[in-house]
Amino acid sequence: MKSRSFWQSFFTLFVLGLFGLFSIIPSINTIMEVQLKNVPNAPDLPPLILGVLSLINPLILLIIAIIIGNLLTPKLGLKSYIIQRVTEKKLFWSSIKPNISKGIGWGVVLAVIHYLLELTFQPWLPDSLKLTPESRNLVNTLGGVFYGGIVEEILVRWGLMSLLIWIGWRLFQQGKNQPKIWIIWFSILSTSLLFAIAHLGATVLLAPLTPIVLIRMIV
Repeated sequence: MKSRSFWQSFFTLFVLGLFGLFSIIPSINTIMEVQLKNVPNAPDLPPLILGVLSLINPLILLIIAIIIGNLLTPKLGLKSYIIQRVTEKKLFWSSIKPNISKGIGWGVVLAVIHYLLELTFQPWLPDSLKLTPESRNLVNTLGGVFYGGIVEEILVRWGLMSLLIWIGWRLFQQGKNQPKIWIIWFSILSTSLLFAIAHLGATVLLAPLTPIVLIRMIV
Protein backbone atom coordinates (compact mmCIF):
# COMPACT_ATOMS: atom_id res chain seq x y z
CA MET A 1 0.00 0.00 0.00
CA LYS A 2 1.40 3.39 -0.98
CA SER A 3 2.31 5.75 1.85
CA ARG A 4 -0.50 8.21 1.13
CA SER A 5 -3.12 5.48 0.85
CA PHE A 6 -1.79 3.85 4.03
CA TRP A 7 -2.27 7.00 6.08
CA GLN A 8 -5.62 7.80 4.50
CA SER A 9 -6.80 4.34 5.47
CA PHE A 10 -5.24 4.59 8.91
CA PHE A 11 -6.89 7.85 9.88
CA THR A 12 -10.25 6.78 8.44
CA LEU A 13 -10.32 3.56 10.45
CA PHE A 14 -8.84 5.27 13.51
CA VAL A 15 -11.58 7.93 13.59
CA LEU A 16 -14.27 5.29 13.09
CA GLY A 17 -12.67 3.20 15.85
CA LEU A 18 -12.62 6.16 18.25
CA PHE A 19 -16.32 6.68 17.61
CA GLY A 20 -16.94 3.01 18.41
CA LEU A 21 -14.87 3.22 21.60
CA PHE A 22 -16.62 6.36 22.84
CA SER A 23 -20.02 4.79 22.17
CA ILE A 24 -19.58 2.26 25.00
CA ILE A 25 -18.50 4.76 27.67
CA PRO A 26 -22.05 5.02 29.14
CA SER A 27 -22.25 1.22 29.41
CA ILE A 28 -18.78 0.97 30.98
CA ASN A 29 -19.68 3.72 33.45
CA THR A 30 -22.67 1.67 34.64
CA ILE A 31 -20.59 -1.50 34.95
CA MET A 32 -17.87 0.36 36.87
CA GLU A 33 -20.39 1.73 39.36
CA VAL A 34 -21.55 -1.81 40.12
CA GLN A 35 -18.06 -3.32 40.26
CA LEU A 36 -16.61 -0.63 42.53
CA LYS A 37 -19.19 -1.47 45.19
CA ASN A 38 -17.74 -4.98 45.46
CA VAL A 39 -14.04 -4.09 45.27
CA PRO A 40 -12.11 -3.53 48.52
CA ASN A 41 -9.77 -0.53 48.48
CA ALA A 42 -11.32 0.71 45.24
CA PRO A 43 -9.48 3.58 43.51
CA ASP A 44 -10.65 7.03 44.59
CA LEU A 45 -11.66 8.00 41.07
CA PRO A 46 -15.08 8.56 39.51
CA PRO A 47 -16.42 5.50 37.64
CA LEU A 48 -16.51 7.52 34.42
CA ILE A 49 -12.77 8.26 34.62
CA LEU A 50 -11.98 4.60 35.35
CA GLY A 51 -14.18 3.59 32.41
CA VAL A 52 -12.33 5.93 30.05
CA LEU A 53 -8.95 4.66 31.33
CA SER A 54 -10.09 1.08 30.68
CA LEU A 55 -10.29 1.97 26.98
CA ILE A 56 -6.54 2.55 26.69
CA ASN A 57 -5.79 -1.13 25.98
CA PRO A 58 -8.49 -1.44 23.27
CA LEU A 59 -7.18 1.80 21.75
CA ILE A 60 -3.64 0.42 21.52
CA LEU A 61 -4.91 -2.85 20.04
CA LEU A 62 -7.03 -0.86 17.57
CA ILE A 63 -3.95 1.01 16.31
CA ILE A 64 -1.99 -2.24 15.95
CA ALA A 65 -4.87 -3.94 14.09
CA ILE A 66 -5.26 -1.03 11.67
CA ILE A 67 -1.55 -1.06 10.85
CA ILE A 68 -1.52 -4.85 10.33
CA GLY A 69 -4.61 -4.74 8.14
CA ASN A 70 -3.33 -1.83 6.08
CA LEU A 71 -0.04 -3.63 5.42
CA LEU A 72 -1.43 -7.10 4.66
CA THR A 73 -4.86 -6.76 3.02
CA PRO A 74 -3.50 -5.43 -0.31
CA LYS A 75 -1.15 -8.44 -0.54
CA LEU A 76 -4.01 -10.86 0.20
CA GLY A 77 -6.54 -9.33 -2.16
CA LEU A 78 -8.88 -8.41 0.71
CA LYS A 79 -10.86 -5.20 0.31
CA SER A 80 -12.92 -2.75 2.31
CA TYR A 81 -15.63 -0.64 0.69
CA ILE A 82 -14.82 2.21 3.06
CA ILE A 83 -11.09 2.10 2.29
CA GLN A 84 -11.78 1.89 -1.44
CA ARG A 85 -13.95 4.99 -1.13
CA VAL A 86 -11.18 6.88 0.67
CA THR A 87 -8.13 5.75 -1.30
CA GLU A 88 -9.54 4.97 -4.75
CA LYS A 89 -12.49 7.40 -4.78
CA LYS A 90 -14.85 4.56 -5.63
CA LEU A 91 -18.48 5.39 -4.94
CA PHE A 92 -19.47 3.71 -1.69
CA TRP A 93 -23.12 3.16 -2.59
CA SER A 94 -22.47 1.58 -5.98
CA SER A 95 -19.86 -0.74 -4.41
CA ILE A 96 -21.97 -1.91 -1.51
CA LYS A 97 -25.37 -1.99 -3.25
CA PRO A 98 -25.06 -5.56 -4.66
CA ASN A 99 -24.47 -6.94 -1.15
CA ILE A 100 -26.97 -4.89 0.87
CA SER A 101 -29.88 -7.32 0.51
CA LYS A 102 -27.69 -10.28 1.50
CA GLY A 103 -26.21 -8.37 4.42
CA ILE A 104 -29.58 -7.29 5.80
CA GLY A 105 -31.13 -10.72 5.19
CA TRP A 106 -28.39 -12.67 6.96
CA GLY A 107 -28.19 -10.00 9.66
CA VAL A 108 -31.88 -10.47 10.48
CA VAL A 109 -31.58 -14.28 10.43
CA LEU A 110 -28.56 -14.28 12.76
CA ALA A 111 -30.17 -11.70 15.07
CA VAL A 112 -33.22 -13.95 15.46
CA ILE A 113 -31.01 -17.01 16.10
CA HIS A 114 -28.99 -15.04 18.64
CA TYR A 115 -32.13 -13.89 20.48
CA LEU A 116 -33.62 -17.39 20.52
CA LEU A 117 -30.37 -18.77 21.93
CA GLU A 118 -30.41 -16.08 24.63
CA LEU A 119 -33.95 -17.11 25.56
CA THR A 120 -32.89 -20.76 25.68
CA PHE A 121 -30.04 -20.03 28.11
CA GLN A 122 -32.04 -17.72 30.40
CA PRO A 123 -33.29 -20.30 32.97
CA TRP A 124 -29.71 -21.38 33.80
CA LEU A 125 -28.04 -17.96 33.90
CA PRO A 126 -27.30 -15.83 36.97
CA ASP A 127 -29.25 -12.57 37.31
CA SER A 128 -26.32 -10.50 36.03
CA LEU A 129 -26.53 -12.16 32.60
CA LYS A 130 -30.28 -12.33 32.23
CA LEU A 131 -32.13 -10.18 29.71
CA THR A 132 -33.60 -7.06 31.30
CA PRO A 133 -35.02 -3.79 29.94
CA GLU A 134 -31.90 -2.04 31.26
CA SER A 135 -29.49 -4.41 29.48
CA ARG A 136 -31.24 -3.73 26.20
CA ASN A 137 -31.92 -0.02 26.53
CA LEU A 138 -31.14 2.30 23.62
CA VAL A 139 -27.78 3.53 24.94
CA ASN A 140 -26.42 0.03 25.63
CA THR A 141 -27.76 -1.30 22.34
CA LEU A 142 -26.21 1.48 20.26
CA GLY A 143 -22.95 1.10 22.17
CA GLY A 144 -22.91 -2.60 21.34
CA VAL A 145 -23.74 -1.94 17.71
CA PHE A 146 -21.03 0.66 17.18
CA TYR A 147 -18.34 -0.98 19.33
CA GLY A 148 -19.05 -4.46 18.00
CA GLY A 149 -19.69 -3.34 14.45
CA ILE A 150 -16.65 -1.09 14.15
CA VAL A 151 -13.98 -1.65 16.81
CA GLU A 152 -14.29 -5.41 17.11
CA GLU A 153 -14.49 -5.84 13.33
CA ILE A 154 -11.28 -3.84 12.89
CA LEU A 155 -9.55 -5.82 15.65
CA VAL A 156 -10.73 -9.28 14.67
CA ARG A 157 -11.23 -9.08 10.88
CA TRP A 158 -9.05 -6.28 9.55
CA GLY A 159 -6.18 -7.05 11.92
CA LEU A 160 -6.16 -10.58 13.35
CA MET A 161 -7.90 -12.44 10.52
CA SER A 162 -5.70 -10.77 7.91
CA LEU A 163 -2.62 -11.75 9.94
CA LEU A 164 -3.69 -15.41 10.16
CA ILE A 165 -4.47 -15.56 6.44
CA TRP A 166 -1.09 -14.01 5.66
CA ILE A 167 0.72 -16.54 7.90
CA GLY A 168 -1.13 -19.47 6.26
CA TRP A 169 -0.48 -18.00 2.81
CA ARG A 170 3.24 -17.68 3.49
CA LEU A 171 3.55 -21.11 5.13
CA PHE A 172 1.56 -23.20 2.67
CA GLN A 173 1.82 -21.20 -0.58
CA GLN A 174 5.14 -19.41 -0.12
CA GLY A 175 3.27 -16.14 -0.70
CA LYS A 176 2.27 -17.05 -4.25
CA ASN A 177 -1.06 -16.44 -6.00
CA GLN A 178 -4.17 -15.68 -3.94
CA PRO A 179 -4.68 -17.42 -0.57
CA LYS A 180 -6.52 -20.72 -0.93
CA ILE A 181 -10.10 -20.80 0.28
CA TRP A 182 -9.35 -23.28 3.08
CA ILE A 183 -6.78 -20.88 4.54
CA ILE A 184 -9.36 -18.10 4.56
CA TRP A 185 -12.04 -20.30 6.15
CA PHE A 186 -9.61 -21.61 8.77
CA SER A 187 -8.68 -18.02 9.64
CA ILE A 188 -12.35 -16.98 9.85
CA LEU A 189 -13.22 -19.85 12.19
CA SER A 190 -10.05 -19.41 14.27
CA THR A 191 -10.62 -15.69 14.79
CA SER A 192 -14.28 -16.32 15.64
CA LEU A 193 -13.25 -18.75 18.38
CA LEU A 194 -10.55 -16.41 19.67
CA PHE A 195 -13.08 -13.57 19.63
CA ALA A 196 -15.43 -15.62 21.82
CA ILE A 197 -12.66 -16.57 24.25
CA ALA A 198 -11.62 -12.90 24.48
CA HIS A 199 -14.91 -12.26 26.32
CA LEU A 200 -13.73 -14.44 29.22
CA GLY A 201 -12.48 -11.52 31.32
CA ALA A 202 -15.68 -9.52 30.95
CA THR A 203 -17.80 -12.60 31.62
CA VAL A 204 -15.91 -13.43 34.83
CA LEU A 205 -16.55 -9.90 36.10
CA LEU A 206 -20.27 -10.32 35.58
CA ALA A 207 -20.93 -13.88 36.72
CA PRO A 208 -19.39 -17.10 38.12
CA LEU A 209 -17.86 -19.14 35.30
CA THR A 210 -20.18 -22.15 35.33
CA PRO A 211 -20.22 -24.61 32.38
CA ILE A 212 -23.47 -23.11 31.05
CA VAL A 213 -22.06 -19.56 31.25
CA LEU A 214 -18.91 -20.70 29.41
CA ILE A 215 -20.95 -22.46 26.70
CA ARG A 216 -23.14 -19.38 26.24
CA MET A 217 -20.05 -17.16 25.94
CA ILE A 218 -18.52 -19.35 23.23
CA VAL A 219 -21.78 -19.81 21.30
